[in-house]
Amino acid sequence: MRLVCFGRSQSYHHPNLTNQHEKLITMPATTSEIIASTVYLEDKYNPCVLTVSHLCGILHHHGINYTSDSKKSQLSSLFEKHITQNRAQLLRDRNTLNICEASNTGITDGVTGELISERDVSDRRMHIMAC
Repeated sequence: MRLVCFGRSQSYHHPNLTNQHEKLITMPATTSEIIASTVYLEDKYNPCVLTVSHLCGILHHHGINYTSDSKKSQLSSLFEKHITQNRAQLLRDRNTLNICEASNTGITDGVTGELISERDVSDRRMHIMAC
C-alpha cells in the first residue's frame, strides 16, 4: 500500500530471479519531497494518507506547534485546521517565494566590512583561498 500519491521507484534484483521476473519496489516519498511538491496543498487532500512522521514534518515546516505525544488523529486535525483552511494563502506564499531571486546586495565581508557586491567574484575566490 502506498501512503502518498507519488514515490521513487527503484529496481530490486533478487539473486534467484531472472531479468524477466525483476520486481519494482516503490519507495514512499520523504517529507522533504512531499513539501517540495506541494501535493498536500491540493484541493480536498486527505491528510490521513500521510504518516505521523510526514504530518509532523509538514506541520513543523509551517511553524505549527504540536506536542510530541500527539496521535495521528490530533495531527490530522491540526493539519485540517492550519493547512487545509489556509491552503490558498500557503499556495500564494509559495508562489511568491518561487519568483524571488537571491542577491548579495547589502552583504558585507565579515573581516574587511567591505560590501561584497562591490567585489569581483574572482576577488572573493582569491580571498577565500588566501585564508
